[in-house]
Amino acid sequence: MDEINNERWLMYKDITALTTFNRNQIYKWVNEGVFPKPFKFGRKTLFKESEVRAWMDERAKEAG
Repeated sequence: MDEINNERWLMYKDITALTTFNRNQIYKWVNEGVFPKPFKFGRKTLFKESEVRAWMDERAKEAG
């Protein structure tokens, strides 16, 4: 099966619930290249869940 069919896409509201960081902080990190880059689908901004979870895992490893 194609990867895109298996991927879950998250909106900003999902990202803020998952990470507990507010939208402004996520937006800042995206612009700084620190957070996974989203893509636009019409008027929606979507993030790949796998990329966000990988980012969270990396931050957890760094924190020890």
